[in-house]
Amino acid sequence: MYKLTSGNMVIDLNFGDGKSRFVPIEAEEYKQFLLDGGVPEPEFTQQELITKAISHFEGVTDAFIQNKIDAHNTLNGVKFKDIDSFPKYAMNTASAHHAIANKFIAYADNIWKAVRTYFLSATAIPTEAEFQAILDGIAF
Repeated sequence: MYKLTSGNMVIDLNFGDGKSRFVPIEAEEYKQFLLDGGVPEPEFTQQELITKAISHFEGVTDAFIQNKIDAHNTLNGVKFKDIDSFPKYAMNTASAHHAIANKFIAYADNIWKAVRTYFLSATAIPTEAEFQAILDGIAF
């Protein structure tokens, strides 16, 4: 069995151990495969598409959290770089930023819990709007 990849590369999936490996094949061998009625696998399997989608939506989630931090920075005249800036303030009960640091940490944790829970039970790849609704549904 062969699989087409982007750039019209072809890999051979015919290994006895059940594992596929990236092994470019000769053009003549591939032509014969097609002449024999062979049909190449699609560029991405369903599992590969799901993996790519999860990676994409993890990036969307990171950006969503960062946008919330940036909005807080602008509104309050502070400059927290990212979510990783908060633990040092959360640990210091005397810090002026102690409360907001704990709030952001809890918020990010709740968002990631919701995202992971969603993907554990998802049966289809969500649209951008459907995924955004999940993020928007988490209260700050």
